[in-house]
Amino acid sequence: MAKTETCVTTKCCNHEGAKVRKMQDGSIQNGCCVRRSICVALVVVFCSAIACAGETRVVESKHYRVHSDLDSDLTNDLTRRLDLMYDEYARRLSGFDAGGLKLTFNVHLFERHVDYIRFTDNRLPNSGGMFMPGKNALTAFFEKSTRTELQRTLQHEAFHQFAHTHISPNLPVWLNEGLAQVFEEGLWAGDKFYMGQVPPRRLRELRDHMKHRRLVPFDRFLNITPEDWAKEMRRGPERTNQIYTQAWAMAQFLVAGTEPTGQPLRPRLLEMLRLLHAGRDSQSVFRESFSDNVQGFQDRFVSFARAVQPTAEAVAVEQHQILADMLVDLYRQGTTFTSVSEFREHIIRGQYRMEYTQNGVRWTTDANPVVYFSSAGGNAFGSGELFFQRGSGPIQDLVCRADHSFNLRAKFHLRPDGSLDSEMLLEPVR
Repeated sequence: MAKTETCVTTKCCNHEGAKVRKMQDGSIQNGCCVRRSICVALVVVFCSAIACAGETRVVESKHYRVHSDLDSDLTNDLTRRLDLMYDEYARRLSGFDAGGLKLTFNVHLFERHVDYIRFTDNRLPNSGGMFMPGKNALTAFFEKSTRTELQRTLQHEAFHQFAHTHISPNLPVWLNEGLAQVFEEGLWAGDKFYMGQVPPRRLRELRDHMKHRRLVPFDRFLNITPEDWAKEMRRGPERTNQIYTQAWAMAQFLVAGTEPTGQPLRPRLLEMLRLLHAGRDSQSVFRESFSDNVQGFQDRFVSFARAVQPTAEAVAVEQHQILADMLVDLYRQGTTFTSVSEFREHIIRGQYRMEYTQNGVRWTTDANPVVYFSSAGGNAFGSGELFFQRGSGPIQDLVCRADHSFNLRAKFHLRPDGSLDSEMLLEPVR
C-alpha cells in the first residue's frame, strides 16, 4: 500500500435497520456483530490512571507508542492487545525481520470520528481505521463503534504496519487486506491466540456474494492496484464489504486450503511472501508460487468456499454473543433478570429471535432459542455452566463454562453517551 500511503479497513459491521423493536412473532430486531477478547501484559503509562476521556495521553509499550484520547482503561487494554498481536505476527512470520532495526510503531486513537477524519485528511471516510506508512502510524476511532470492533480494527491495521516493515511495502493489495483480516479474526483467550478462525458471519456474507455473483474475477482481482481499491471503497459500505470479504476468503484459502493432490497451500504462500520480501514484483511472484492458470486457481477457491465450515470457537462466540444481545435489548426495554433460568424461561416462552442486518446481509437467529442455552452437542447448560456473575456494568456478566478449552464472558459497559455496549472475553480454563 506504499503507493497511496494508506492501508485501510472498515468497521467490521455496517449495520442497517438496527432499530430495536419487539416483532409481532415475539422476536427482537437488531443489528449486531460478534465481539471478542481482551488480553494482559505490562505497559508503562505516562499519564494519570484516572485521566478523563478527551485528554490525549501517551502509552509506551514493548512495540508501540499509543497516543489516545480514549479513557485510560480502554487505552491500556488496546495497547496490551497490540503488543500481544505483534508477538503473534512475529511468531507466525518468523522468517521475516525489519533488517535488524528495533522499531517503535505509532498509534493514534480517537474517540470522535471528526478527529480521525482530520488526522487522516479525510482520505477514506468509509474506513474505520488506517495505516499511513509515511507517518509510520496507524489510527482508528471509537465513536459509534464497540470495543470489540475497535479491537479487531487494530489487529487488522497493526498487521499492515508489521507487513510493511517486515515483509514488503509492496504486498499486493488483495493479499495485504486478506491476511490482515485473517489476523483480525484471531481470538485471544488469555493464554493463547486461536488463529484461522472462520466466523459464521464471514460465511454468510461470502456465500451471499457468491449467490449474487458479486465476486470479482481473479484475473482482475489479483492485479487490482491500491488506487483502484480505494476507488472501490468510495462506492460505499456494501461494495467495500464485498471486496474485503473476497480478500479474506482468498487469504483463508491460501492459509487453510489444499492443492488437488491434498498438499497444503500454506508453504506456497510463505514462498510468495519470501519472494516479495526479496523485492520481486507481485505478478511474477504469484505465477511462480502458484500457477499461471488463474482460472483453475479460481475454480479451486470456489470449491473451497462452498465447502468450508465455521470453526467451533467462532460458533461458540457468536452464540454467546446472541444471548448478550438479547440481554442488552431487553434491558433497554426495562426487563432484567436475576438468574439465567429466569432469562432462559423468558426467552423460550416468548420465542424471542434476533434479526440482524450486517453489510447488506439479513439473517435471523434459530426459531428454537433453546439452542443458545445448550452445548454444541445439544445438552442444556447447567447452572454451573451458564450463569450470571457480578461485574462492573449495569448488567451482570454472562459466563459460559462448557464444551470449550476456554470460558466465555460477556461484559456490559455504559458509554459516555449513555448507550450500552457488550464485550466478549475469552478466558483460559483454570
